[in-house]
Amino acid sequence: MPEKRDRTLIPLSREHHFALLLCWKINEGIKLGVSADRISIYVKWFCDNYLLKHFKEEEDLLFPLLGLEKFNIKKALSDHATLIDILVMNQFDYASLGKFACLLNEHIRFEERVLFNEIQQNVTIEALELIESKFTNIPFVENLDDEFWITK
Repeated sequence: MPEKRDRTLIPLSREHHFALLLCWKINEGIKLGVSADRISIYVKWFCDNYLLKHFKEEEDLLFPLLGLEKFNIKKALSDHATLIDILVMNQFDYASLGKFACLLNEHIRFEERVLFNEIQQNVTIEALELIESKFTNIPFVENLDDEFWITK
């Protein structure tokens, strides 16, 4: 049974929810035969407006609390780097979009099920409270320019 998420980490978990929806949207678009170009426009928008900022906050604020030398932190950082590499390549086809969605989904599940629990068990609540106010907590506003994931 998963542990209860500490309130200080809830903003990051909420952002994870929207990133999981991104994965679902990518997969729906592929399943519906939407062009990779259309899907990639949304992916780039989401990453530029939300995901890259989320990664930066985790890397700058949260991960150092546990220690950058810890195995699970190294894994999270490696996941971030791999996902960013896919974005930087900027050559989206179904294969790279599917790979990105799969890796992002696995990464989020890892952070939620393993890493955040490890942080909650090993980092003091005082330390978590100190960084909590530094999270940007950007409210998610959907980009409705092209809802490619909806069948019409």
